[in-house]
Amino acid sequence: MREAIRLGKKNNDALGYCEAVITLGDCFFKQIKYKKAQHHYEKGLETAEQHNFTSQVEKLIIKLICCYTILKSEKLNTIVDKLVSILIRLHERRDENMLRLTSQIKSAKLHVSDPPES
Repeated sequence: MREAIRLGKKNNDALGYCEAVITLGDCFFKQIKYKKAQHHYEKGLETAEQHNFTSQVEKLIIKLICCYTILKSEKLNTIVDKLVSILIRLHERRDENMLRLTSQIKSAKLHVSDPPES
């Protein structure tokens, strides 16, 4: 995974880099290394926002809400505000992505509602 991140940077493949960072963050999250997961999700979000990778932004916001909730981070309110902005925009457009995003949120809540002890 680290090689994929390195190659993404080297080849200016922002989407490949973003996906690799997300995957590495997911690995850390599954290993209950929430701080490391958070770090990689934040790097991915920065890249996704810079390049308008909407789907990745949505996924990363949800993943960061999970991390921030578990870690009791002060950043939680800021990221929730981003999620609310996305939901408002989708609602205004009556976008079908709202259903997908709502499903992702429900799935994320299952992971956060009873997190393992770190």
